[in-house]
Amino acid sequence: VPARTDVEIEQPVRFAWDPDKVVLFDKASGISLRHAG
Repeated sequence: VPARTDVEIEQPVRFAWDPDKVVLFDKASGISLRHAG
């Protein structure tokens, strides 16, 4: 996966977020659906 650099940033976020909120995070686009509204 070429988005390994993004994974390092996502890791701390995942620990802070709940499983339900992680689902709202689109790994493919790397954009938070919550921010997209």
